[in-house]
Amino acid sequence: MDIVALFQTAQQEADEMQERRRLRIFRDRFNPLEEYSDEDFIGRFRLSKDTFVHLMEIIRLDITHPTRRSSALTPALQLIITGFFDIAQMPGIFGAIDGTHVPIINPGGDDAARFINRKGWYSLNCQLVCDSNLLFTNVVSRWYGSAHDSRIFENSMLRQQYRDRTIRGILVGDPAYTCTSFLLTPIRNVHTEAERRYNVTQRRTRSVIERAIGIWKRRFPCVAFGNRLRCSLQHNMAIVVATVCLHNLARERNDPLPGDDGSADEDGQPQHVANEEVDVRGDVFRQRYIRQNVT
Repeated sequence: MDIVALFQTAQQEADEMQERRRLRIFRDRFNPLEEYSDEDFIGRFRLSKDTFVHLMEIIRLDITHPTRRSSALTPALQLIITGFFDIAQMPGIFGAIDGTHVPIINPGGDDAARFINRKGWYSLNCQLVCDSNLLFTNVVSRWYGSAHDSRIFENSMLRQQYRDRTIRGILVGDPAYTCTSFLLTPIRNVHTEAERRYNVTQRRTRSVIERAIGIWKRRFPCVAFGNRLRCSLQHNMAIVVATVCLHNLARERNDPLPGDDGSADEDGQPQHVANEEVDVRGDVFRQRYIRQNVT
């Protein structure tokens, strides 16, 4: 199937449609790759023409064999310790983690109320991890809006992989998470100069996830505050994952961001609630990390 078949927009006469279905022939009356300028194409489809063609080449076999079914793609984990160290000299950091809400319509059903977040609107609370290049390495999009960030992480495959030591390195997160031997969070009550400096470097290091989420939502306003995903619940979850993967592709290929329409404003996002749970071993690990690495 030709690439531009994905963008069929012209309507065919009824008899032509029937004949086309019978013969399984698809004719394109409008080619966006030819009709739109580079700037207009990015504004409409959120990717450059070159990146779109590259994407079509990647998934060409899936497109040409419509009966093929693929399992959900998970962004590959990357070793990015050096990149994080360059930000604020925190050694051993593997990724920055945060949760963000993606607005959706009322999903209906008996569990609909669970999708109402603290701001009072329906959402998916999505867990995201990124590297120092603002590329996402993990996404979990299946949780309802009322779920706490820490609960999502505690029930994630990513946490289990850290516990099993199949993933090395350390994550950095905000106070919504419990400090553990593989997830460093800020210190609430600072008592020493070393702890103060640790908080500063930890905040600078984890800021990459906030930037990555902002860029992702600016490129794909459908997942930003001010809009709502309007498909079925399962399709909305899939859209989140798909746009995360497309964000990575666009970043890797240095695609320019579309014009800012203001949809990525995060002011309406529910604020993170600090996690009051204490992991003694996590606190001990953090203090040892500070003694060894913060001067």
